[in-house]
Amino acid sequence: MRIAADAGILELPCPTGVERAAAEMLRALPGALRPGDELIVLGRRVPKLTFRDARAVRTVGLGGSEPLAVWRETRLSAALRSQGADVLWSPVAAIPLCTDVPRVATVHELPWRVRPGMEGAVRERVHRVRLRLAVRAAALICVPSEATVAQLRDEDPAAADRVRVVPHGVAATFLADHDGASAAELRVLHRVPPAPYLLHVGGTRARKGIGVLLRAFARYRLMGGTLPLVMAGPGASPPRLPGGVRHLGYVSDALLLALYAGALALVVSSESEGFGLPCLEAMAQRVPVVAVRAGALPEVVGDDGLLVAAGDDAALGAALLRIEQEDALRERLIVRGRRRAERSAWSASAATLRGVLAEAAGVPGVPGVPGTVATT
Repeated sequence: MRIAADAGILELPCPTGVERAAAEMLRALPGALRPGDELIVLGRRVPKLTFRDARAVRTVGLGGSEPLAVWRETRLSAALRSQGADVLWSPVAAIPLCTDVPRVATVHELPWRVRPGMEGAVRERVHRVRLRLAVRAAALICVPSEATVAQLRDEDPAAADRVRVVPHGVAATFLADHDGASAAELRVLHRVPPAPYLLHVGGTRARKGIGVLLRAFARYRLMGGTLPLVMAGPGASPPRLPGGVRHLGYVSDALLLALYAGALALVVSSESEGFGLPCLEAMAQRVPVVAVRAGALPEVVGDDGLLVAAGDDAALGAALLRIEQEDALRERLIVRGRRRAERSAWSASAATLRGVLAEAAGVPGVPGVPGTVATT
């Protein structure tokens, strides 16, 4: 099976969750290939990815400076034919429409199913159209969680029998031990408050629930909490930050690791999450997670973090105080969270994706292909 992968989004500046997940999946996918498989990674420029085993991998730069939507319909579509691809995997919902090669699109979340207009009218309209086209054209659709399955089936029942769950994993660098002194020096360089602190990773877009986060932090301090809050991720700083809050904006991978190393807990206040990669990253770094019950967060965190009702800033503030004051609770969550992260390898995710791609390509021996037993 010759698998083509659209790596166009990896060229975008300031990669966040979707781009990070795409890069990690591509790095892991060669380990899931079967004899005779080949992975062809296609981008405008030759994708800058390192593979542990690159014997069955080719990276190809197709050129072009046109918008990605045009690039997919022209250069990428033509490359699928010239490269002899049996199937295309896209790490996003956008896929080329002008090709007869089976396509597998990836839908991460549908925030408008939680609250219409959450991400702005224009952005929402674009994503709705892109999703509608993907549902019509894709052979199969990958989603990272059961929460997204439910959203997608509500949005478009026609997609119901073509949705496959491929959870994200946690990168090996987050499971590794790192030099604490170097991390501390990096935090000082970026004027991060002294450790320990509470940490938010995820930017300031509307679905991240920043208003709830800041109100919860204010309640936490009023109840006697003593730690500062550090916010990391893309987006402008919220106006009128309360005292004790430091907004860093987008951070490098090195600084992100250093931030986890000094955090007492990760706090996630999102109104909508298709997965919640920072939860796994924090658990891998032995940082307990305090999150709201929204989207896929209960799936990702399970009983190995502290969950409160979505939108309840009083409950979230009280949970933060518990994490600071209850040493036994904190240690228990550290141990359980680390175990959970260790079970969430990208290799397993890549093996699942390879099966989905084989199913889409019509390769015998997978669910839904003649000669096999279909599963649900």
